[in-house]
Amino acid sequence: MITIGVGKFQRQYGFRPALHLLDALALFGDMERQFHNDDLYALAKRLTKMANPSDQNEYDKRWFSFHVPLRRDGRVIAVPFWAVKYRDGISLGIPRSGAMVIYRGNETLDYPERSTIIRDAIKLARVLKKGGMPVLKHLVPYDYRTGRILGRHLFEKIMGEGQRKRHIEEYRKQEGKNLEVKHVSLNDYLETAEVCYKAAFGKKTAGLTPLEMYARWADGRHDGMLDISEPASPEAFGLWANNTLKIGHPYEIVFSWHEHGIHLYPPSEDAPRYRLFVTNYTYAEAFVRMASALVRANIPLEARNLSEVLDYLAGKTYFRVNEYAAHHFLYLPNKDEKRRYFRHIDWEEPELLEYG
Repeated sequence: MITIGVGKFQRQYGFRPALHLLDALALFGDMERQFHNDDLYALAKRLTKMANPSDQNEYDKRWFSFHVPLRRDGRVIAVPFWAVKYRDGISLGIPRSGAMVIYRGNETLDYPERSTIIRDAIKLARVLKKGGMPVLKHLVPYDYRTGRILGRHLFEKIMGEGQRKRHIEEYRKQEGKNLEVKHVSLNDYLETAEVCYKAAFGKKTAGLTPLEMYARWADGRHDGMLDISEPASPEAFGLWANNTLKIGHPYEIVFSWHEHGIHLYPPSEDAPRYRLFVTNYTYAEAFVRMASALVRANIPLEARNLSEVLDYLAGKTYFRVNEYAAHHFLYLPNKDEKRRYFRHIDWEEPELLEYG
């Protein structure tokens, strides 16, 4: 069993963790806060001197994984405790929380627990210096470990291999035609976007003009593209495209609040095909339907990340577990998630610093 009881921990290692996990999460909050306190800075500096940095450059030193002992459900868990030392300050934090940025100074601390949590990290560092990985791997719970899992174990439904291959073959066949178009008008662009919208959103597009579809689903910050005075003129569109500083997202034909949605770039002299790509994979299925519709319409197309998106929909993409990545999954320590996911995760051992 991962983690040990509080009493056993105290008997083995000589101290009882002062804080509960909920105390630590409340202490760090969800934002970065600055503290100017000599004693707190001295404690943080003392902690960083106990191990070699995980990484460093001319500006800072980074320790990815000190650990702090905390209580949870009558047991002791070790939570990763990162540190960054700058020229005149030290940042400390735990996963999925804010951070303390500590400088020298004489300000009074709001909570004495800010010192306590560093002291407990120092105590555990002494234990880990002596006991190493055999101790650490019995203290870090799986919701604070990292690993990877294939998407097929997370999705309720995945794309079949036959369908994935058909999309690839369809696109490669179209690529082989070497279709090109170098000059398009605003109307041409919006009509191409219309093909995409109808493929992705079906009946929702009924009765809408290409311009109305763009107004409904696009980012909206069009940088004057919709104000081109001659919408049927390739020259007018080219003049706008080549001479307008793009501070908006005129080519984001499907808007996303998170990162970006789906982009459709118009062709040009240097890139004589429409370029379609998706950033937020929430729109992966819509993107594939768009690409397929453009291919069937014989429109010159470069779908940059089609193969990667198809792999994603087929469940072939790995998700990082418990750490931020383009595709990530947060594992929660409950019976249902253990039953559904645990055996499918390639778990990694906790990172142990080089203690001096």
